[in-house]
Amino acid sequence: MRKRWRHLFVLVPAIMVVGGCTTTARGPEAPLDLAARQVPADQMEALLAKAEADLRERRLESALNGFTSVLKASPDNARAQAGLAETHLAMGDGEMALRAFDGVAGPLAGQPHVLQGRGLAHLLVGNPAAAQPLLTRAVEADPSLWRAWNALALLADRQRNWAQADAAYQRAKEAAPAAAEVYNNHGYSLLQRGQHAAAVPLFQQALLLDPSLEPARNNLTLAGALQGRYEGALAAVPAENIPVALNNVGFAALLRGDYPAAETYLSRAVQSSPRHFERANENLRWLTYLREGAPAAPAPAAAAPSPPRQLVEPATVATRPAPIPPAPAAPTPVAQAPSPPAPVAATPVSLSRPAVREPVSGADGGARIALSAYSTEERARRDWEWLSKKHAAILAGREPIFTTITRPTDDRTLVHVRLAFGERAEAVRVCEELRARNQECQVLRPARSEQE
Repeated sequence: MRKRWRHLFVLVPAIMVVGGCTTTARGPEAPLDLAARQVPADQMEALLAKAEADLRERRLESALNGFTSVLKASPDNARAQAGLAETHLAMGDGEMALRAFDGVAGPLAGQPHVLQGRGLAHLLVGNPAAAQPLLTRAVEADPSLWRAWNALALLADRQRNWAQADAAYQRAKEAAPAAAEVYNNHGYSLLQRGQHAAAVPLFQQALLLDPSLEPARNNLTLAGALQGRYEGALAAVPAENIPVALNNVGFAALLRGDYPAAETYLSRAVQSSPRHFERANENLRWLTYLREGAPAAPAPAAAAPSPPRQLVEPATVATRPAPIPPAPAAPTPVAQAPSPPAPVAATPVSLSRPAVREPVSGADGGARIALSAYSTEERARRDWEWLSKKHAAILAGREPIFTTITRPTDDRTLVHVRLAFGERAEAVRVCEELRARNQECQVLRPARSEQE
């Protein structure tokens, strides 16, 4: 479930610091050690206000220090606890955000902005079933919580309840007319329904409100390409984004069944940037698979079959923070201004497994080449079937080696597709022939660690 939501969000961080008296031993951004002395109420209020301001201004590390320092001096301060939770949320750490929200006690725990934060945190960790009732309670108590409306719209999109999605997006726009994320998300919702032309003005409005919102820019390119306007979709793309745009235009052509155009643009993406080499190549392999008339693998959320991976960032969550309101004197719900940043997708946490080290060549001068890597052996084997058909003249008669490796950098386990050769020169020759066909290939160094 968590992987599904990972593709629905884009990371946009945010947050703050505790200031106070500056000394030569500590810079102005260093948090005070409040636990070491009694802090007057007025100074505590000032420190909390500064932490909340830092959260709004997206000085996240500084805000984290600020709220943590206040909680050291006053562990039962619910306002600081809520601020800490929103800070973790803004940093994309849903699990830490949930832990912090669980620590919010007293009247503040039932406030709409806290319900919204908890719902968004559940969404972030891949638990939409727990998120929906919390978000619904939040907007029922305070209809101005546009981040909750935005998240409810995304949930409706996932359920393909378009009428409910449109209603939630409209409420989000009314509550926050300047929230670019909402326009981008609504536009992507229309793309999923095949309403490509109607999505264009929504992406344009998102970019008008926030020219730096890359998902909206990518989706605008996709919307134009899905209407068959391939070169027009690329016309306004900055040079640094051309590899991404070429892959997305190729992807759109693939969805339209325009296979020659798909191959042209995906090949250009491969040639334009090694960084996007793997994704565009995977889309090319998917294109080969579709051309051969094989039954397509299950599609993600799009209405038409889509490649195993795509570069488009579909939708974003709200990321514009507002002050955390103080705890009310009584548990009666009160209206609040839009609260701090919404969650963003986190990389799924996997169980740690020992990394495998496999000698790639020995004294006999043999070598191995790496072709691709996938999250499951089933996908790796399916990919080998595509490769062996597409490049039969080069790969005929060769047996693949499927090697499972856990990367120490992020604990992610992948199944690698490799081939073994008796001589390194033969491995180099095969790789060169594959690269000439726009197929990724790498000759592994002798005794290379599988962690690399």
